[in-house]
Amino acid sequence: MNAVDEAGAPLSGAQVFLDVLDDTGGTVISLQGFSDDAGEAILKWKTGRRQAAGSYTGNIVDILKNGYAYAATGTTSVSFTLQ
Repeated sequence: MNAVDEAGAPLSGAQVFLDVLDDTGGTVISLQGFSDDAGEAILKWKTGRRQAAGSYTGNIVDILKNGYAYAATGTTSVSFTLQ
């Protein structure tokens, strides 16, 4: 996930919030992290042994940085499968 400003320039130090949803739309976990100098935020989720196999979706919920307002454009979610 890359955080950028209105001009498309990388936004470093932005706090990124992401929810992982199961196939029923229920929130499995909420994650947060910060973007680096390139605007890239890497959020990691370590699943437990009891985590069910199936389809999940990661949705960007919010991005915070002083002087900026989050406006969702482009892709703000990704789907994936645990086996």
